[in-house]
Amino acid sequence: MKNIVSYLNRNRIFTRDGGRWGIGQVHRILTRRTYMGEHEFNKRSKSKELKPVSEIVVVPVHPISSTATPSTRCRRCSRPDIPR
Repeated sequence: MKNIVSYLNRNRIFTRDGGRWGIGQVHRILTRRTYMGEHEFNKRSKSKELKPVSEIVVVPVHPISSTATPSTRCRRCSRPDIPR
């Protein structure tokens, strides 16, 4: 994970608000369910309170990441073929 963060920051690839990347940000992206093909809608009310699980709508979306478990994907972050 540190290698990915270093690569992004070294190559001046900034976050959407122009900041530098951190380990937590990269981890959240790599473990986000939406990227594995499952997105949840209707999780919060207009007042930002969480809704009951029975009201959450799960919609299949085209995955842009492997369907591997988050822990497996994190282990793959240290692969030698990922740019450093």
